[in-house]
Amino acid sequence: MDEYRIELFCFEGEVCDKGDSEWVALEQLNLPYDLLQKLQETGIIEVWKGYVKSEHIPRIFKALRLRRTLGINFTATAIIIELLDRVSELEEEVEALKKQLR
Repeated sequence: MDEYRIELFCFEGEVCDKGDSEWVALEQLNLPYDLLQKLQETGIIEVWKGYVKSEHIPRIFKALRLRRTLGINFTATAIIIELLDRVSELEEEVEALKKQLR
């Protein structure tokens, strides 16, 4: 299995604001194009005109780690990441409800 290292340097001007999210140029990720394409095809990241949402950078790390440690394909990786995201959302909801009850 290939190993990748992402070096992300965000300076003013390199991260651009397109609406409500920050976006980072794909070239900054130093990842092979075919890998980025696979991540986009499976819905792990969203790419727009050569940019990826900055909030999706941790998803790339998760996807690469899951593939390396579990040896699973991109489709399974995307499903696991979506489930992990949903669990986090539910945990936040439970915490908010607990605060309301206090």
